[in-house]
Amino acid sequence: MSSDKLLDFLSRRRLTVPSIPSSTNSNRLRWATYSAQSKSENETTLYAATNSYLDDLFEADECEVDQILFRTNVAELERETFKLEQEIDFLELTERRLSKEYVDNFVFKALKAGRVVAAKNVSSALRELELFNAMFEDGAVTRIDVAAAEERVENAKILLAKADIDLLQRTIEIESQQRHLTAQRDDLVDRIKLNEQITTAYQFKAPWPGKIIRHSFKGAFVEEGDPILTLKPR
Repeated sequence: MSSDKLLDFLSRRRLTVPSIPSSTNSNRLRWATYSAQSKSENETTLYAATNSYLDDLFEADECEVDQILFRTNVAELERETFKLEQEIDFLELTERRLSKEYVDNFVFKALKAGRVVAAKNVSSALRELELFNAMFEDGAVTRIDVAAAEERVENAKILLAKADIDLLQRTIEIESQQRHLTAQRDDLVDRIKLNEQITTAYQFKAPWPGKIIRHSFKGAFVEEGDPILTLKPR
């Protein structure tokens, strides 16, 4: 997922794009729901950039690199992700009804059987017409009888053509539905992945091993500008 989409998503939710000191680049976050301020080379304090609850806060006094030190509330994203996952589950039910096995047995089987019958009717009508032509030469049937046989041939051919069209049209419809479902699934998967990316903006990982001074607690409500913790290198 492109970084532009991520930035746009965060902006729409009024999440700030803080200036993170270069010393925290190893945290691998360009945008976050916190801001950092270094009082010295050996001390960095993280502040809340938005009003939120602290879902998690590191409890030990020392940390290792890449340990998650705090995470702000992501309930909205979790609800959205849950809804997207439900949509995928519903999509799977529809996909099963469009699987090759299902459509072969419950859609195409009847259509193909109908075409076979129509083709047999054409063959029967042609044989009847051939017979009537021979009988007409012998005077056994009238010209009206031959014309009626010819009409039956044309009607049988029309029904065969209709069976072919029905089969082709249904094939096109199902393939179109299958492509649409695939596109829908890809979109839902991309949106879930995007939510997972955005979730990382709600957490802070230790950029180096350090000592921690906590200014809040797990479950606390922090307002914009409230200090969350201070990180000092060991």
